[in-house]
Amino acid sequence: MSAFQRRLDILQYLPRQPRKISVEQLIHLLEQAGHQQVNIRTIQRDLVALEQMGWFGVESDQRSKPFGWYISASWKQLNLNLMDANTALAFNVLNQVGAPILPDSTLAELAPYFSRAQRIIDSEASSWLHHWSQSVAMFNSSLPISLPEPDKDTLHLVKEALLHKKQISAKIKRILPYPKTGEYLWKLYDRVNLLGLIYKDGSPMIICTFGTLHPRIYGFPLGFIKEVSITEQTVQTPN
Repeated sequence: MSAFQRRLDILQYLPRQPRKISVEQLIHLLEQAGHQQVNIRTIQRDLVALEQMGWFGVESDQRSKPFGWYISASWKQLNLNLMDANTALAFNVLNQVGAPILPDSTLAELAPYFSRAQRIIDSEASSWLHHWSQSVAMFNSSLPISLPEPDKDTLHLVKEALLHKKQISAKIKRILPYPKTGEYLWKLYDRVNLLGLIYKDGSPMIICTFGTLHPRIYGFPLGFIKEVSITEQTVQTPN
């Protein structure tokens, strides 16, 4: 298992103060959970890292050996002052999409984090953080439609290009007009300006223009796109 998963499990096993747990006891629990090649030095480093983060209330009792580790009795929530840009973006997205599926009590508990996240995003109006929050959205239509499943690599490249404001080159599936109803072709576009990424009924679609002289804005399901490559050219946005 990964170091990230190991630290998540450590947090799960740490008791609330005044109870405490030793490193040796943590190793036994981690091995029972399927973690391999864990040793005292590794778990000590994990615990120190978690303590220094200041997010989880991790503390140690060093009055006698072996040291005991626990979650502080006074710890209630994450430290808002330690929220970084990536965490702010994650909370901002959760605020947008979580309301319909989370209980009101949970939303009320998270409200300070949502507010802090929005302040961080607003304070960096010219940064990638603000750009991303303005470029990606989700919505549901009254008449849901079934769209083709996107390729994971394609989605990754589109998101990277959107984040860094770079044009892409890609083949896009174009449906032919009447009288060739139902027929299509794959057409290569070497200067695609990605303007946004939306999720319609859970399926991703790109919003884009082509080149510099064609201002019309198009929308394509991500399943209609293949052979994507990111170029060095900066996205050209319509006036």
